[in-house]
Amino acid sequence: MQKVVIWFSKIIAANFMWVIFTILGFAFFGFFPATVALLTVTKEIKNKKVDKSIFSSFLKSYVGHFLEANFYGYLLVAINFSCWLILYYFIDIPVYLSAPLIALTILVFIISLLFFPTYIYFDADIINLIKITAIITLSNPVIPFVVGTVILMYYIIIFQTNFLIIFPTIFLFVIFSLGAYLIHILITPAINKFRLIDN
Repeated sequence: MQKVVIWFSKIIAANFMWVIFTILGFAFFGFFPATVALLTVTKEIKNKKVDKSIFSSFLKSYVGHFLEANFYGYLLVAINFSCWLILYYFIDIPVYLSAPLIALTILVFIISLLFFPTYIYFDADIINLIKITAIITLSNPVIPFVVGTVILMYYIIIFQTNFLIIFPTIFLFVIFSLGAYLIHILITPAINKFRLIDN
């Protein structure tokens, strides 16, 4: 029971810091580095390797990845926006031309979902990170499906219901860190499998 309480307190602390550091970055500059820091900390929690305080680990990751996380994050946003824009303007073209475009747009979006969870496991440049993420995504289709479902569920909870108005503490204390923890449960076996094959 004590282990469960300690684990849950770490999850709460990580989620609270994600909210605070996202706000400190004025959301626009804080979202991606805070998300990387959250993924880093929840990875450590899952692997039981939190050797220092949650705050120290979160802050180190947030500061250390601030510029890179923002660059990668908004680059992916720009790429996805471009793909959807092209799809929007060329949706009326013949099926044999639009089908590959739709497939590419969906693939880019799915790879983007798993980019940052993959990013914290590998020290590589963005091209190799995209290649690794693509391999993991295509070889484990259940992962992007579950991650996409979770994100859709979060979107509905946050923007389409009054759930967070009625239960605001869930937003502040657990909703994002639990999602990040679930992503690690899903992606870690795929990461380990990729490393085994790559070596």
